Amino acid sequence: MRPCPICSKGNVLLIEIIPLLGYNDYPINGPYILSQCGDCGFYYGNVSASQTDLDNYYINLSKYENIDTIAMGSGGITPLDQMRLQKTFRNVLKYINDKAISILDVGCANGGLLHVFQSNGYLNIHGNDPSRICALRTKQNLGCIVYEGSFFKVDFERTFDLVTVTHVLEHVIDVLGFMRKILSILNEDGIIYLECPDANSYNKVIHSPNQEFNTEHINHFDSSDYYNLAFILDVEYIDSGSISFSTETNNEYFASFGVLRKRKVDHSNDKFRRDSTTDHAIKDYLKSSFMAMVNLLNCSEFNRGNRIFMYGIGQLSFKLIAMLESMNCNLILYDGDTRNKGKKIGNYVVQYGNDIVFENFEADDVILICSIISFTSIKNSLITFFNDSKKVAPNFISIQDLM
Repeated sequence: MRPCPICSKGNVLLIEIIPLLGYNDYPINGPYILSQCGDCGFYYGNVSASQTDLDNYYINLSKYENIDTIAMGSGGITPLDQMRLQKTFRNVLKYINDKAISILDVGCANGGLLHVFQSNGYLNIHGNDPSRICALRTKQNLGCIVYEGSFFKVDFERTFDLVTVTHVLEHVIDVLGFMRKILSILNEDGIIYLECPDANSYNKVIHSPNQEFNTEHINHFDSSDYYNLAFILDVEYIDSGSISFSTETNNEYFASFGVLRKRKVDHSNDKFRRDSTTDHAIKDYLKSSFMAMVNLLNCSEFNRGNRIFMYGIGQLSFKLIAMLESMNCNLILYDGDTRNKGKKIGNYVVQYGNDIVFENFEADDVILICSIISFTSIKNSLITFFNDSKKVAPNFISIQDLM
């Protein structure tokens, strides 16, 4: 069993086992085992993959490379994501006051946050991303130094005054090793700004059932966990809290943030902080997700023997496939990302999205669009494609309608 990523203790509590079946080449696959540390209270996924497995995954399969298939979290490609990064930038400004500081953004994706810094007069900027394409795109667009490769393996050959790590730490197995690497390249009194999905707010908006427990998010931070990191690392805790962003569905998405300073602090008389409201939020989120999944699986389309063409294979699809397979549903998988063509999920082979027009649809066949955020745009583009091909489109159903 994976020990606690924050305090390294082995007092592991099993919280929930969530059925999940992802792409066969994913390093994190099979059921999602949600655990909690019995000592510091941290929630995390108990996975068997190594840090090297995850490093190779993000080097070779970064979803941020394909700008046609990304939305919020794009690293600044989309207008909505630019708004998110502007808000993060304003939050960081509370803790810095010198535009000459050297900045490193770890997991910079397409350089969105660095672009905001640069646009506001912060010119000593640097990025790091495991993806060669993202690193090259950021370097070309901003003209700054970008270190390509796994953060654990890059030799930075310099130090920084500010290191930003936004929506990265939830993906990391070796959290303490990651943080110690940051400290090794941070100047004395330098600032670390951390931002992750807020576990304390998971139950506020159910974007889709168990969306937060997926093949990439294996650590679940609330604001108290950043204090516990400072406690373990013997550095200064400055602040933590929660901020929210708008999504494509006009819902809010909540993030927790923590701010630490590289300054030696004696924590010998301190204790772990635990936010008991997170326990309630996680339990409520699991309950609401369970009920939503029950409603989905009770839908008549899943129980009348017709063929179900699942379009848009992502985190919700992984959970649905695991459940529908046990119900002997006739599933055919399609995805609009060309990189997923031919990939396998169990014994299912994913076909390229546009090829769906060549299927011979029967009266009861349905196309289940599994993206809640992009349902309307996907449906409209498919209808146009069917019309242009002089084919009759089958019925479309939305996950949102079934919930």
